[in-house]
Formats: sequence, C-alpha cells, structure tokens
Amino acid sequence: MAADDPPAVVLGGGIAGLAAARLLARHYPRVVVLERDVRTDCGDPESAFGTWQRPGVPQFRHSHAFLARLRLVLLAHLPELLDRLRALGVRELGLAEIAPPGITLAHEDGDEEVVLLACRRATFEWALRECVRMRPGIELREGRAVWYRNRWIRTDRVCRQLAEHPLPGPRPGPSASRQVRPLSADSTRPSVVAMMTSPPAPAASEVAVPC
Repeated sequence: MAADDPPAVVLGGGIAGLAAARLLARHYPRVVVLERDVRTDCGDPESAFGTWQRPGVPQFRHSHAFLARLRLVLLAHLPELLDRLRALGVRELGLAEIAPPGITLAHEDGDEEVVLLACRRATFEWALRECVRMRPGIELREGRAVWYRNRWIRTDRVCRQLAEHPLPGPRPGPSASRQVRPLSADSTRPSVVAMMTSPPAPAASEVAVPC
C-alpha cells in the first residue's frame, strides 16, 4: 500500500469500534480493527452468547433496551444491521408498548420515531460484527493489545491517552495528514504502527461529531 494511502486503524472492536469501522469503510479502501478479546466466528447469536468471553464489557449477557436514537441512526446509516436484527426477532417497542399500565399517552408528532430495540447486548454485537466481517476492505484482527508509552493499555483509553499526551507535530487540518510513530520504540515488545489521517469530508447526509 502506498505511503500516501494509509489505512484507517480502529483501536477496539466493541460496538463503537465496529460501527466506526463500518462507516470508515465508505471513505477508506482499507480499515483495520484491533481488538483485545478473541471472538470465535459463530453462526448465530445464541452461540456467541454462550461462548464469547468479554471481560472488559459490562453487562454483556444482560437484556437491553436500546434507546430510540440508536434505531434512528441505524435507519440512516446502517439499515442492513437493523434488517439483520429484525430477522433475528429483535423487538421494536413503541411508546404504547412501554407506557406503564393504565396510562394512555396522547399522540404527538414524532411519536412513531420513539421506538426502542429490545435485545441482548451479545445479540447486537454479534449482528454488527457479522456486518463488519463480511464487508470487503475491513480487517478484523482479534487478540491484539496495544502497547503505548511503555505500558499495555486498554483500547477504550487510547483516545484519552492521546488527548493527555498528544503526539509531536501540528494537528492536521482539513486536508492534512499525519503518520503516528510506533507506539513502542522497544523492539523486544510488540507495538502498533497506526497511520491516522483526517477522513474526507462527510457525505451531505452524514454529520461528524467529536468523539
């Protein structure tokens, strides 16, 4: 791969990391996801529920009700994931179904958008991982930890570490790019060489927000 065409590297392959990789694939020909835990390829979410070990994920096997905002984001940006969840039997709960017994809510404009998704966290992560795993151009590398500033760190702390200890050089502008140095200069330990660039301008239907 040419030096001026680096991949996007995502540290952490949970729900946030997998979703980021799926959306970055619209702008980069190659996206690499580094995840500490190893998740076997399962044919269904029940197998993932029983076999995946996710020590860094709280409430991995609990039932969840994902809020309406998530469903709207899926409709706008990842409709194939919502279709997969529906095919698995994930319930969509409208206001009438979640109102306490004996309470009737007066209809208001926009009520049809207030729909929760009722499913396990494990089911959601399995479905999203399948969407990412089958996407050309995305490499999912599991069992990979990150070595940064002479210690192992959890991938969910990488953004905070970089914010507290920014890498040398000016911050990239709209069209600038920057290559991050190896995270460890010690050749006796593994390191991650991450190339980070500012992504192209988002499509008109997408809005970028700071992470």
